[in-house]
Amino acid sequence: MWLLARAGLVVLALAGCGEVKDGGGDDGAGGDGRACAGDTPQACGPGCVMCPMTGDRTAPTCDGTACGLACRDSAPKCSDNTCSRMLWTFEDGRLDGITPRAPNGLALVVRNLNGAQALAADIQNLTEISFRVPICLSGVVDVRPKTFSFQVFFQGGSSGGVEYYLQGSVPSPQNGAYLRQTAVAGQMWVPYTSPLSMSQFSGTCSDVTIQAGTLGAPFSGTIWFDDFKIE
Repeated sequence: MWLLARAGLVVLALAGCGEVKDGGGDDGAGGDGRACAGDTPQACGPGCVMCPMTGDRTAPTCDGTACGLACRDSAPKCSDNTCSRMLWTFEDGRLDGITPRAPNGLALVVRNLNGAQALAADIQNLTEISFRVPICLSGVVDVRPKTFSFQVFFQGGSSGGVEYYLQGSVPSPQNGAYLRQTAVAGQMWVPYTSPLSMSQFSGTCSDVTIQAGTLGAPFSGTIWFDDFKIE
C-alpha cells in the first residue's frame, strides 16, 4: 500500500509539472493572445506589436523586426521627402486637405450620395466655384507624365445639354498653368480627364486647382465631386 501511494504522488507531481510547462511555453502569440506572424503591420517583430497610423498620406509597414512607414497608394515622395497624395475617394468622410478657393464663403463637405461618400458643394446661384487639391503639403513633385481625373455631378441643374464646365490648373489659374477645359451636362455623373503636362508648372507640382461653373444656364443645387486620381 505504501509503494502504491508513493507512486501515485509521483504521477501527480509529474502531471503538475507538465501543466506548468504547457502554460509557460512560447505559443507564438503576443501579450494579448493574438497569433504573431511577426512580419505584418498588425503583428510586427518579436514583440508582436501593432504598428501605429501616423497620417492620411502614410501607411505602416513591418520588415519582420521593426515598424516603418511608406507612402500610401505607392505615391511618390515630394522634394522634401514627405509623401505626395495621388488619390481621394472620400470613403473616410474627410476632406483630407482640400480647401475652398472662391468665392468667399464657399463651403465644402463630404457626405453620402446614393450609398457612397463624395465631396459636395451646395450652391444657390452658380457663376463659378474653385478649390485646391493638395498634392504635396510641403515641397513639390514632378507629375508631367501623369493624368489627372475625377467625376462630377451637377445635381439640380439642366439636363438639356452641355450647360456647365470644368477646368483644372497646376497650381492655380494663370497663363501657362491651365489643364483641359470640358463642357458637361447636368443631372448625371460625368468624367473629367486631362494630361498634367498641359501645365508648364507640372514639373514642380504642389496643388491642382479645380474650377466648375456655368456656361450661362442657371444652377441651384449641389455639385458633387469624387475619385480624384493622378496616375
